[in-house]
Amino acid sequence: MIYGSPVLLDLCAVFDTVDHELLQNIMSSRFGLSGRVQRWLQSYLSGRTYTVSINNQQSMPSTLTGGVPRGSVLGPAQFLMYTEDLGESINAFKVLPLFFADDSQLLACTTPSGAADVYRAY
Repeated sequence: MIYGSPVLLDLCAVFDTVDHELLQNIMSSRFGLSGRVQRWLQSYLSGRTYTVSINNQQSMPSTLTGGVPRGSVLGPAQFLMYTEDLGESINAFKVLPLFFADDSQLLACTTPSGAADVYRAY
């Protein structure tokens, strides 16, 4: 009998790790987005600021150079475009990747006696 052995990858604040310039290059080169659509997506990401509040004191706004907005329709789509080639890299390890917005799972199959080897390999 073969058993699945899930390995869960959960990165904290993963939407904040997206580099805007690299995302623009990916959207253009891999997905062929150009012209008006590319400019619209660029304007969606650019000009965003953040502030920090501690004890009712607020910092001056700072410009964001990375990340995609959470709670938006485009944020998860842009993150998936940013990470879509991850599956190709994972295929070399003979595991089944499953992707869900900002969560990823790797499924490796083994026999009960080989389970420890699967965990050591990853």
